[in-house]
Order: sequence, then C-alpha cells, then structure tokens
Amino acid sequence: MTRPYNHATVTLSSGARLGPYEIVAPIGAGGMGEVYRAHDTRLGRDVALKTLPAAVAKDAEQRARFEREARAASSLNHPHICAIYDVGRLRVDDASASAAASADKSARQGEEIDFIVMELLEGETAADCLARGPMPVADVMRLGAQIADALDRAHKKGLVHRDLKPANIMLVRPGSKSGPVQAKLLDFGLARPTSTKAADATMTKALTAAGSIVGTFQYMSPEQVEGREVDARTDIWSLGATLYEMATGVRAFDGASTASLISAVLRDEPTPMAERVPLTPAAFQRVVSQCLAKDPDDRWQSAGDVKRELEWIASGGGSGTGMPAATTSATPSPKNNRAIVRAAITATVVTAIAAAWWLGQRSHTTEPPWSQFTQLTDASGVETGPTISPDGSTFAYSSNAKGSWDIYVQRVGGRNPVVVAGDPGKDELWPAFSPDGKQIAFNEGGGKGIFVVGATGESVRRLTDFGANPAWSPDGQHIVFCSEQVRAAYQRDLTSPLWIVDVTSGGAPRKIDDGDAVQPSWSPSGSRIAFWQAVGGQRDIVTIPAAGGPHVLVTNDAAVDWAPVWSPDGRFLYFASDRGGSMGIWRVGIDEASGRTTSALEPVAAGVDVSMDLPHVSADGSFLVFRSMSQSVNPAAIAFDPATERGGEVRLLQHRTGNLMPTDASPDGKWLALNNIFERQQDIFVMRSDGTDLSRLTDDIARDWVPMFTPDSSALTFYSNRDGKYDSWMIRLDGSNRFKLADFPGEDTGNPVFAPDGRRLLFNAGANYDDILIGTPPWPATRKTATVLKMPDLGGGRVSPTSWSRDGRWVAGAVFQPSGGGKGNVLYNVAAGTIRRLSDDADGNELAWMPDSTRVVYWVSGDKLMIQDVASLKRHAIDVKLPFPPDSYRSIAASPDGRTLYYGAQQIEANIWKVEQPKATAMKK
Repeated sequence: MTRPYNHATVTLSSGARLGPYEIVAPIGAGGMGEVYRAHDTRLGRDVALKTLPAAVAKDAEQRARFEREARAASSLNHPHICAIYDVGRLRVDDASASAAASADKSARQGEEIDFIVMELLEGETAADCLARGPMPVADVMRLGAQIADALDRAHKKGLVHRDLKPANIMLVRPGSKSGPVQAKLLDFGLARPTSTKAADATMTKALTAAGSIVGTFQYMSPEQVEGREVDARTDIWSLGATLYEMATGVRAFDGASTASLISAVLRDEPTPMAERVPLTPAAFQRVVSQCLAKDPDDRWQSAGDVKRELEWIASGGGSGTGMPAATTSATPSPKNNRAIVRAAITATVVTAIAAAWWLGQRSHTTEPPWSQFTQLTDASGVETGPTISPDGSTFAYSSNAKGSWDIYVQRVGGRNPVVVAGDPGKDELWPAFSPDGKQIAFNEGGGKGIFVVGATGESVRRLTDFGANPAWSPDGQHIVFCSEQVRAAYQRDLTSPLWIVDVTSGGAPRKIDDGDAVQPSWSPSGSRIAFWQAVGGQRDIVTIPAAGGPHVLVTNDAAVDWAPVWSPDGRFLYFASDRGGSMGIWRVGIDEASGRTTSALEPVAAGVDVSMDLPHVSADGSFLVFRSMSQSVNPAAIAFDPATERGGEVRLLQHRTGNLMPTDASPDGKWLALNNIFERQQDIFVMRSDGTDLSRLTDDIARDWVPMFTPDSSALTFYSNRDGKYDSWMIRLDGSNRFKLADFPGEDTGNPVFAPDGRRLLFNAGANYDDILIGTPPWPATRKTATVLKMPDLGGGRVSPTSWSRDGRWVAGAVFQPSGGGKGNVLYNVAAGTIRRLSDDADGNELAWMPDSTRVVYWVSGDKLMIQDVASLKRHAIDVKLPFPPDSYRSIAASPDGRTLYYGAQQIEANIWKVEQPKATAMKK
C-alpha cells in the first residue's frame, strides 16, 4: 500500500516489535489508524500492520469501529478483498519502542496497542490513479466487475461496506508482475451487518445509531445521506459513483459545500457519461445509471448482477440490440422508467441474487440464462439431496425435521411433503428415483447400505450392507454407488471405490473402480458414469466407461467441482462448483461416448443463498432442482459434571459466519485447537478456552486437518498436503517451528497423535491409511524407524487413531469398513495388543476422554451425546439441551478436568429450489 502519510502522526519507528511483528517503515496514517510495513518473523513475510492510536482507543465508539473492521474483513476470503491475517492487542517491545513524535507519545515503552495485520499490497489506490485522469472504459469495466464480485462476497457474508470509494480500492499487479492490474477492496472499518446474525447487535447499535451518518458524501447513497437504514444496495450506489468517476475522471455528484453536495445526491442526476467521454458504451452507461437510481428498489438488487453484466458487456454482449440506449443529451431517469426496470427484473432477474449470465466463455450454445427461480421447500432446518421424478411432477429429498433423516416426496409446486422412508432409529439419505418413477433408492446414514422403497412408501428392502449416493442405470436394472457418504464438498475422509449392484437379482456388489469416486451419475445411454474425486487436494469431475476403465478428467484445476449429473440428452454435465467465488451450478458440454469435453465451462446459476449445489435435471431438460444452503459452525462449550454425568449450560465461544470446529483441548486447559474443514481454504487455528485470542496458525492453499495438542500444550500435530501428498506435521502455538513428524515417500501419512509421555507418536500410513504405526524421535519418522502396530482382525476394517487415554493405556480409534464408510469406535490396548469395540453407531467419529480414563464421550446418530464406561461398556445419553446440533464431522473434546465439553455448533438452513429455462427455449426443444 503506497499512501501518503504525515510523519507527525507516526508512533512506531523501524525496529519496534508487536509480538512477532517487526516494524519496517510507515506507510500511511489517518483518523482510523496508522499503517506500517512490518515483517512477520514467524512466517518470514512482509505484511501491512494497522494500529489504533491510543487517543482513539480510549473512545469506545472508535475502538468498536476498529474491531468491526477486523471482524468484518477477517470473515472474507476473496481474491479482490485485502486479506486479514491477524488481529489483537500486544505490548510494544521495551527494547525497541519508538520515542515517537513529541506531539504524540502514544507508543511509550511497554504500552499495549490494538492492531490488524493485513496483506501487503504493492500498488496505488484508484484515487491516486484518477489524479492523473480518467481510466480507459475497458479497464473500468474489468476492474468494476472485480469490485462488484468482492462486494457480492461481502454481502453474502451479511456485511455492507458503506464506504466504497476510489481511495478504498487498491490497484495491484499480480504476483508475476505481468498482466493487467487487479482491484483489491480495502477498509471495512465502516462495514455493518445486514442482520444481527452477522455481528453483535449491541456493537451495531453503538456504531450506527439511528440518524447517524458514516461514509464519504460524494459516494453515499440517498438513504445513507439521510441517515436511514441501509442494506447491500447502498454499496451498489457507491459502486456506480465510483465507476462513473473512474471512467470520466469527474465525480458523479459534487458541490461547493456539504449542503449543496447532499442536495445533489438527493435530487440531481449526473451528467451523462457519453457527454464527458464520447463513445462510452451505452450498455455500460445503463449499468452505472441503474446503480445510481435514487430508490433502492430501482437499482441492481445484487452486486453479483452488476459483475455479470459488466463481464457480459466487456465480452461484446452490450453491442447487440435489446439494450436500453443512452443518448448524449440525456440519461433516462430510473424513476421515470420504473415499469421498464420492474419488467426487466421480472423477466431476467426474478430472484436476482440467483441468476447468472452466460459469461465471456460462451460455447456453441446461444441458450439464454436459466432465470426463473422458485423456492420449493421452506421448512425450518435442512432439506437436501433433491431428485426429480421422471415425469417431472414430484421430487424427493431428505430432511431432518423429525430429529432423524427421512426421505420425503413432494409435488413440484406443492407444499405437502409425504414421508416414504422414515425409520426413527435410522437416517435415510440421498434419494434417487428409478427411471420408471416407481421406486426410490437411498442409503442409510454413514454409508451403511443401499435400500430401495416404493415411490409411495411401500416395501422397503435392503440391497447392500454398505454404500452411499446411489444412481440408477438407464434401464433400471442396476445401481452404481460409492463407498463413502459425502458430508460436504470440502470434507473427505477416505478413498472411495465405486460399486455396482443388480437391483432385480441382488447378489454381491461388484467393484468397478478402485480409485477415489463419489456421488456417481449414470449417463442417459448407459455408456459412461460421472463422479467426482479428491486427489492431491483438488476436487475434480471425472468420467469412466460404465464397465470400468480409464479415468477421463472433465475438470482439472483448483476450483472445487462436485455432484455431477447428466443432462437428459447426454450433451452436458451439470455440477456444483465454487469457481465463480461462491458455490453455484455450472455445466460443460461433453461427448458421452469418449468423456471428452466439447465446450467451455458455463455458469447456470449462482448465489441464491450462500451456496447452491446438488443439482438434478428434469427428464425433459426444462428445469433443474438444487439445494440452497447457508451454514456456519462455531465452537461451543457444554458445562458438564463428570460425577453425575449431567450436562448444563451451553454457550457459543465464537459468532463467526464461517466454519470453525474444535478438535482438541490442551492438557493445561488454556487452549482449544480448531479446524475449518468445511471451507475452501482449510487451515488450523487456536484460541483460548474462553473463546478469546483466536489465531490462524496456517494460511495458505494447503489443506490442513485435525490439529491435536502435544502433551506439554506447546504445539499442535496435524496432517497436510502442503508438500504434494499428505504428511504428518507439528507446529508451535505461535505459528513457528513447523516441521514434519512422519514422511513416507510415495505414501500418505495422517491422524498424528502423541502419547501422554510425549515421545511416542501414533499415526496412519499407506494409500488408504491401512497401517497404524508408532514413531519415536528423531523426526520425521520413516518406514525404517517406525513400528507397525499389529491390530487384531476387524473383518478387514481399518482403524484411524483419534486419541490416547490420559493414563496412556488405551488408544481410541474410528473404524472404517473395507468398502468405505464409518463403522463405530474401538479401544486398542497398547500393552496387550487387544481390541475392545465400543460402538457400531458412531460413524467413525472422535472420542473425548474423562480425566479418570475410564469413560469416553462421543456422538451417535440422532445428534445424541453418549458417555460410555470402557470396562463394562454400559452407556447412556447425556441429558443436555443443545442450542444447535453438532457439525457433521461430530467433533468433541473435553477439558482436562472433564467439566467442559467442546463441540462444533452448526447453524444451517437449506431449502430446495427450482430453476427453469426460458419458456421459448424449452418449447424449441
């Protein structure tokens, strides 16, 4: 960041230290803080460090605003938003604290300073660039699409920026220093939540009391100027004002005084852009004009719509007919064209936050966007895994409305779901209609078997003892299924083979693929099967011949692609992907015979809610159904009495919009280890056991899994693919001294956990983690130095170690079937070499030990928290009222005294939606 600064305000000099951050030089200063170039001594990188001046920190409102910037920006992960690495309050190092300017000695030796650590951006602000004149319109549209995309991400996270302007947009070169500049959105210091779920309501009230005005007048919407309630559309106004200025070099609204400026914002229309810059594309002027509509209802209703429109115009889409034309003499007033705007929204946006235009990569098809959206379910809780009947009249899905997962069938357009598979003692998931519509296949929760039931609920029968995600062959004679039940796109436990079972004659399933393959889909001709795989940290779509054979990659990049389904004519594969920023529905042309792609990737729909996924296309190809889901996981503490085995008060330790689940409690009781395994960037975190001092220990593209404390509480073990394959690692709690604990060339290692003596390390190794080994120093352990544990026969199943008992006698482990899927928990007696099975219904989840090492706590189906005696094997459910159910990974940890249990509290809402093709297109087919 290269901003001018006033040396008189600088309070830290080169060499000053705030914890691991060493000040290099000042970058800038303003009313909301001072920005320095600093060096992170832990990770060996330069960062931007923003401090809150002591004088401002004494003001509760200003300090709250500073904290708001940290909270808001830290929840966002987007290529066009300046990344936040750390936030906290640290004491200035006594040895190197600056004496400071005589006018302001706010950084005296030993004083504590509030700070945010941000991505260091090399470049200039858009305001600096505009000081030299307007930018080329083509660059403005490209950068504007990036800014709109960043705003769209923030809005979907429940945040409104409220201070978007050229000074808060950095223009930076990509890492290679070649190629065009990129936009980065800065300064969420004035951001506010769109709902009380996004941040603490008390702080919101303090920051934005009724009638108060925050922001910069030239870029503030009318409702913001008047101090009225604002939502995401106020940022769309500011975006329009910013784009106008970037393209013309002149502000859209200005005045000789504050009063005249406010009057212009409330009453005037800006000079038409084409009068200032001849040959400005009419379509671009229309986009900006609609951003600047006085009435929020007349503006674009989502930043995502603005992004897609700008990209479409930049690709040449704005040169055709059908666009409202701008003239050089006047710009149509949005107020006067309310009917036109309403009609356009109805025809092409309807549920505007969901629609996506076919962008620049247009293929051989000229098909308009799928733009007519209808919400099919609206019950509280989760409806998931939709499938459409062959005649298109009904759809089936899974719901946990009654406490366990059941299969429902509902008429498309109706509101009266009927249970067709609802055993209260089991979870029934992932329904799939047979080609004739008379049967529905589904799996028992945890991948415990494939079943078939009549479409109206009669004659349930079991086909297999394992498996998940069934898909029918076109002739209805066979079902293909995978071994592992998929929990989420970002979370995978196993390598899952692919199997086929005969529906009519039954018999043993036949394996057709040994690689990783989940959520299969049979092509309409029966010649190929599509699925997705998790290999090398990627999630890609793959096809194989139906009888098995070579893998043909459909996608092969860093985007997470999953849940593929074929179009009824076999010409396309539809799938869910986060390649657009958030999870949405995409498709690609494909040759069914060979599996080769025939077109570029195209977005079908994106952004109804936080994510859109699990598509299923109707038999006539005129519509598809999908799941729209909003989810967050926060660590929660359950008060527990080990003597009476009763639960008490439950409280959330964090209130984030992301996903953060506890995996372990430190032996000294001071810290919790956490993982964000449901997110695209998967890192490990620590925080104090009371919920304070949250810190991200890793921050990169590697997928880091299941941090566990060392016995002295000074470090964490975890496993990661940061070197191209999964290996076991250790890292100190301050993020330093990261090194490998186990490294087996050509093999993955994982699930590392130290024995209480601190010298023995238990971990898995092998392509499918088939072996359990004990390693001892020196590290990293190798095949030559580690000892393989000889496990008793489990019928071919394997065990993944999860924790040691506190007396070092037992190792708890999750059991996985040879075909895939969880199969309960066991205890391994290290000295005797014997196995004791604890449960068959825990789905291979973690266990928490009580301090006396005689009891364990774990989750079972139905979100029940069980406590079990390891000697008698007697168990019972802990009576506790949970405000939110556990995360799907079923994490559980216990404090050293056993008086607090920690779990991931999941807040989730998911509904089934329908999106249709335009009627004219459907009729042509």
